[in-house]
Amino acid sequence: MAYRPSGEVSKKPSYRGTNGMPRQGDDERTLHVGVTEGDVAQRIVTCGTEERARAVAASFDGGIIEREISSARGFLTLTGNCNGVPVSVVATGMGVAMMDFMVREVVAVLPAVSVSDDDEPTAARALIVRFGTCGSIREDVPAGTVVVCSPGSTMVRRQPDAFCMHGPQACAYHVCNVVPSDGALSRAVEGELKTALGAHSVVAALNVSGCSFYSSQGRQDGSFEDGHELGDPIAMVRAAHPDAASCEMETFHLLDVARCARPYGRAVRASAAAIVVAHRPSGDVLSGETIERLERLGGAAILRALAATPLEMPAAADATAAPTAPAVPRPLAPPTSKAHVVKLSYADLLSGADVNAQVAAAYGYEGLGLLLVTGVPGLLAARQALLPLGASVAGLPGTTLASLETPAAFYAVGWSHGKEALEGRPDLAKGSYYANPLLDAPFGRPAEPSALAQFPSYAHPNVWPTAALPALEPAFKALGRLVVNVGSVVATACDKYVVAELERKGSATAGGYPINQLSRIVSDPRCCKARLLHYFPLSPDHGDLGDHGDHGKQAEADEKASAPEGGAEFSDWCGWHNDHGSLTGLVSAMYLDSRTGQPLAASPDPTAGLYIRDRHGALHHAAFRADELAFQIGEAAQIHSGGVLQATPHAVRGCAPTTELGRCASRESFAVFMQPWAQDCMGVPAGVDPAVAQAQAAIEALPKRVPPLASRWENGISFGEFTLRTIEKYH
Repeated sequence: MAYRPSGEVSKKPSYRGTNGMPRQGDDERTLHVGVTEGDVAQRIVTCGTEERARAVAASFDGGIIEREISSARGFLTLTGNCNGVPVSVVATGMGVAMMDFMVREVVAVLPAVSVSDDDEPTAARALIVRFGTCGSIREDVPAGTVVVCSPGSTMVRRQPDAFCMHGPQACAYHVCNVVPSDGALSRAVEGELKTALGAHSVVAALNVSGCSFYSSQGRQDGSFEDGHELGDPIAMVRAAHPDAASCEMETFHLLDVARCARPYGRAVRASAAAIVVAHRPSGDVLSGETIERLERLGGAAILRALAATPLEMPAAADATAAPTAPAVPRPLAPPTSKAHVVKLSYADLLSGADVNAQVAAAYGYEGLGLLLVTGVPGLLAARQALLPLGASVAGLPGTTLASLETPAAFYAVGWSHGKEALEGRPDLAKGSYYANPLLDAPFGRPAEPSALAQFPSYAHPNVWPTAALPALEPAFKALGRLVVNVGSVVATACDKYVVAELERKGSATAGGYPINQLSRIVSDPRCCKARLLHYFPLSPDHGDLGDHGDHGKQAEADEKASAPEGGAEFSDWCGWHNDHGSLTGLVSAMYLDSRTGQPLAASPDPTAGLYIRDRHGALHHAAFRADELAFQIGEAAQIHSGGVLQATPHAVRGCAPTTELGRCASRESFAVFMQPWAQDCMGVPAGVDPAVAQAQAAIEALPKRVPPLASRWENGISFGEFTLRTIEKYH
């Protein structure tokens, strides 16, 4: 590295601390940025190029650079003053990795966070603003505009697992959740830029970062297979975030790493502004002279904004995104546990390989109760054939839908809408079509009277809209059979794990847990029930839980009390619940534009979808791909395994109706419930204390309206009785 003004040049020395924050040299400089304590100010502008960094530094007081550090890894750090306040400009180069080096290594050499007497941080460790260039993906944001990411940033990531030797097999891109910027800092930057450049030249809008310049930003390159034909990344972003404007590579990672600096969300406050040098819709590109002018004037404005922004923590109202920003999908509180989504390949399950560790991670006490299975042949085609028909069913004439209802089966056969209740209110957010995908008439047609009287939801024959929608029956059965077939090998793996775990704990298995307990249940064709779901678009006045009178208000109050961060409700499409069966197979949801009926490349709101609450109360967004099947453990398996397998409460969050597309998006999904026969005994294995089926700590972490097992279950009752008690508690 070279350190000036002394002009001393040192060779690259060996470094220390490879498993932490590596340092090198006698003065303990960071490995990549090459800085040590005292080199960097707490207010920082980061740029991609040395030329831009020097253009910004030209606006230091008197044009004086008091300290200049040039590292062997391509970083340049310039430190001076703006209006008497110390500031630094760091040139990083391009991309996520360089931004990661910069934020982490610069923060490592800054003073520790100051705290109050009660250990609350009183000031940030750093204020960081990225000043870069970008492309615009919006027609109304031309080249020459400066975009401030006041609402935050999202990221498009290329997914290598989507590719194989034959090319992409599924959508190869993922749009991440929005990470917000610091509101007070964004407003200061936006205000100074408007003063310097004119209000017409500055736009506050959501930023999009690609993990690359080429594939994830939708650029066409015939020399490489990028999978754009299965999902254009820019179209996906525009569908999810119509107001997004700037597209580059670094801002998302700056905001993401900044929010993760400890203490979480308080130590580093960050924002970004970018000059639109290319207008992607028209192909217009900015001239070099104009870029230089905007770098000089914009850089000076950002320095002034940083110098004027105090390090002290802003009031709560000031910490939010700028009020001039367009509405964006709701950011989420981060998970606070170590639970994660576990994946297994279908080939491994079929081979009989030892997957006990993966089953434990998915379905054990610390798991999410969810397992993803990859590499399932025929899944994509079967999903595409069925899911769009959910909207088609819901759109049938009212008289046709009424003829497909089966009150005698408690609406668990055929069409159902508004007949069920969840969280104390009618479930109007979705319509469902129920059928047994394996047997049209499990007890004959007509059904045996005794079976129909005792078990109507099991025994009643399927009904189909053969004349109105002939495609439904074959597509429904094909996807249902596929899910059950995969579920059977998942069940076999679970059985092996439960037996091994009970033996490890010293619990008796002879006469207790049969080696094929769960696989026997899954393979019984009489007990299978599948559900095609159509989630209706949410209207702007819907609210997070809707207006359903006193019961709905109580549900809203309960959920606010039980949600992380004391607020944000997550169940406006489907309320919190545990599945009470044994194993539930889930197909990745498809979002449709209700105006055209056409599938969307992605959800208009990346925070929408399935959520799981773990046994520590942490919330997890359980998104999975179209070419993956998900399997959730239910309470019947939890009981039968003596608590070795654990069900988790889950809910479905709707698309925020804050954009036109968000107000028009429906969600289509398919679930297959594999459950015991009504007369099956709901008992724990011999030698297992029934009290361990659900731990007290797990009960305390349940959402308010999810009843604990003990309120519905006694050891040895039938599954039919357990089902009735469960329905009474929820409804």
